[in-house]
Amino acid sequence: MDVRLKDIAKKINLSESTVSRALTDHPRISKKTKKLVLDTASEMNYHPNLIAKSLVIKKTKTIGLIIGDITNPFYPEIVKSIEEIANNNHFNIILCNSDYKAEKEIEHLKMLIYKRVDGILLMPAGKKNKSIMYLKDNNMPFTLMDTTPSEKYDTNCVFIDQEYGAYIATLFLIENGHSKIALVNGPLAISPCQQMKNGFLKALKKKI
Repeated sequence: MDVRLKDIAKKINLSESTVSRALTDHPRISKKTKKLVLDTASEMNYHPNLIAKSLVIKKTKTIGLIIGDITNPFYPEIVKSIEEIANNNHFNIILCNSDYKAEKEIEHLKMLIYKRVDGILLMPAGKKNKSIMYLKDNNMPFTLMDTTPSEKYDTNCVFIDQEYGAYIATLFLIENGHSKIALVNGPLAISPCQQMKNGFLKALKKKI
């Protein structure tokens, strides 16, 4: 049988509101009362109804994370770091793979918003404006990762200047006497890949 707040309150002769405040570490509840409530909750194997709580406080302590493909060696360390920081701040992560498909990315966004996540971290699969518009239309906080800011929308972004990186890498090879240089790249629909191509061509043109 599920243990409820009123069961704990009845056992230790306290009000449900006092028990609730003690379980949420309310500053007006004494340490002695908090300890009594927590010990009793543990003894009775009480588990809070997180879904009901999230509806009340309108927070789920959950963040959605959409990446291209977890099998890509680029992503695991990033995902691990995000999860570690989230857990340290008592947040959970829902990980989604877009497989670099814009339509699948939108489906994931719909699902995450339906699950009432508190925010979304997104590595866009293609043209990002459609996803940005969808997020803004649904008033969902978000941050774009590994992509340049949108020219159309004011957005939060975390990214590396891939164009400059490719530029100085190509320039280094040229200045060291190499003339047959190839760029191994990914789909140009993805922002970092387009940036790398731009930087590569910029360096070649400078030395022509």
